[in-house]
Amino acid sequence: MSKDRGAHNHSFKMGWEACENNLGWIRFDKDDPQTYPRIYDKYEVYREGAKKQHYQTWNGSWWAYDGNDITHYREIISPNN
Repeated sequence: MSKDRGAHNHSFKMGWEACENNLGWIRFDKDDPQTYPRIYDKYEVYREGAKKQHYQTWNGSWWAYDGNDITHYREIISPNN
């Protein structure tokens, strides 16, 4: 059984609006400080150019590593025990 990755990636891209509304994703625009995280913390981020998600620290003024490719972020919430 093979998966059509092209179809999967297309639906993933089209789903960002739903993600922002339902899964806690917040749009990040490097040119708009209004979209920056409010507190120093570790966040899950999405990098558009690399098409990947990972954790990164917001240091209060910018991402700990290159943040120019980040388009969305969300708080990391631990599962309840």
